[in-house]
Amino acid sequence: MVLENLETFSAERVYKDGRLVAMAGKICHFPKGKEENLPSWPVRIPPLSVGAFGIRKEGARARVIEVIPGQILTRERIEEVLSVKGW
Repeated sequence: MVLENLETFSAERVYKDGRLVAMAGKICHFPKGKEENLPSWPVRIPPLSVGAFGIRKEGARARVIEVIPGQILTRERIEEVLSVKGW
């Protein structure tokens, strides 16, 4: 997914298996015979705050995303929470 910006989380383009499938809110490509399986209701996500992502217990373990420099791939890591100041 290519986002317009991180404030509104609006999708500009969506790719699936390396193919552009949606752009500017419109489906560009969809496998034939799959349209009938799409839900007819909109997806509604309640507003999120920074606090929703907080870990409130020092010493807890958390799954984090490790960035691999120069690559689009990432790795999963488990890290100990060192500080919870500000939450």
